[in-house]
Amino acid sequence: MGLPASGKKDAVNWELLFRAALIIFILQGLAVKLYQSVNMWLNSDTVGMGMLSMEIWKHHNYLLTGYHVTAADTFFFTELPLQLIPQILTNYDPLALKLVTFGIFILGVAVLSAVIYLVSRQLNAALVFAALAANIPPAGYWAFAQPTTHNATIVFGGIILLLLLYINRIGKAEATPQPTARRKKAQAPQPAEMPWPYLACLAAVAFFTAFSDTIVLAWIVVPYVLAYLLVYREKTRASNVAIVSVVAVSALAYVIKMYLVADWLKRPLGINPLSQIIANLPMFFEAMGSFLLKGLSEAGNWPGIAGLAGLVSTLGLLAVLGYAGWTLVQRKGDRLLPAVLLASVAMMFGYFLLSDYVFDLGAARYITFTALAIVMLVALFYPENEKLFGGLVLALLVLSAAGNVIFVSTSNFTPNAQEHALIQYLVDNGQTHGYSTYENSNVITYLSGEKVTVRCVTFATNGIEPNRLLSCERWYQVTPSQGFLLLDNTTLNADSRFIIDTLTSGINASLTKNQNYLIYSYNLTEDQK
Repeated sequence: MGLPASGKKDAVNWELLFRAALIIFILQGLAVKLYQSVNMWLNSDTVGMGMLSMEIWKHHNYLLTGYHVTAADTFFFTELPLQLIPQILTNYDPLALKLVTFGIFILGVAVLSAVIYLVSRQLNAALVFAALAANIPPAGYWAFAQPTTHNATIVFGGIILLLLLYINRIGKAEATPQPTARRKKAQAPQPAEMPWPYLACLAAVAFFTAFSDTIVLAWIVVPYVLAYLLVYREKTRASNVAIVSVVAVSALAYVIKMYLVADWLKRPLGINPLSQIIANLPMFFEAMGSFLLKGLSEAGNWPGIAGLAGLVSTLGLLAVLGYAGWTLVQRKGDRLLPAVLLASVAMMFGYFLLSDYVFDLGAARYITFTALAIVMLVALFYPENEKLFGGLVLALLVLSAAGNVIFVSTSNFTPNAQEHALIQYLVDNGQTHGYSTYENSNVITYLSGEKVTVRCVTFATNGIEPNRLLSCERWYQVTPSQGFLLLDNTTLNADSRFIIDTLTSGINASLTKNQNYLIYSYNLTEDQK
């Protein structure tokens, strides 16, 4: 027995209003994210794509010969292709770097929304995910807004997931018996044609993504393999070929970059001591809280509420994961994607606790996809036209919108003002070539458009040595007789001051100060070189 006409009309009105509200929240959230991206601070880590673009185009080092990047996350085929052309066209403008990163965030949300729609076949579910993702609190969005991080890997990892799920759907559809026209009886299933174009595209995307960023293995590849083997019951020849190809090309990419490229820097993955593991446990929930629920209290700077918000975010996170796990067990439909997302969250939870890459909240950049995976689980279990669930989603979005308003109204950004003032001082005084620590080198070079080049070095009492992290051998082949040593006075301890004093006295360097910076200018004679 169907709904009365008035009931159907009410249901339609609710659905239309709900979708309209979600779209408004998506646009509002993205507007705040754009504001935050434009005002993003840059440092020597985050200007990496800009430095690579300069090296490729401005200095014609098209193959990046002699460039020392970290093998685990070069981003050569994920973020670099998206940043390179805008950097060239804008003459390496830092604003372009930030705007492209904002665009990458939008692409990531769009791709993962497509994944949600492919599996759920509900537009509302996809819109719920997009609205919640677009309204990640400002405290958490900083990890997404940073260039030269894992954000483009979310896009390409999402494409891998989308292709895997689509190939599964194709294989199941072609293997399903179809009734004949006359007898309405099912024909025997015919061997499905292999979707070779999709398989080739999948293999290519998986290879270049794994080659560019190892974290996609923990985010997508390994969780998918585990879920496919343990949960998925409708395997086909096409889906088997797909998963074997992804594993094979990912392993090949890993071997090539870790063992066959000499210029790239390799750091083995270590295990944290027990004390750090214990410290990382609450830090994981703190990071997740910043991604999901803590925006209002932090934006308003209300310390009394911050602890409560952290508790709520922790309990909310556990509730979502518990509900997702219970639903996965009870679910009769397609359980593959929920299983993949749960496995991904569990794997990154273990990584966050155990990996020696994680020792402070800066490691939140490793779990950006993890936060989105939790939001995907919420959207996947959205009961269509369920007003209570929809009302809770809207209430959460209203809370996020209030936090956004407070954030924008109370923020006063002057991104990289100190670095720009230093650059102007150096240019005005004819100082165009210098050496500094990693923290001050690439960021000054990039923001100045190479009007001032500061190369990354390690200081010692008997001289300086190149620090090759995110540096190129070409940079150290010429040593101008006139230059400067740049130090941040706020970071020097007694040992480092002794080293600098000993080193600078040996080259008769003169000291000047600008803000918190110490600038030791020198002019070497031919005999002193």
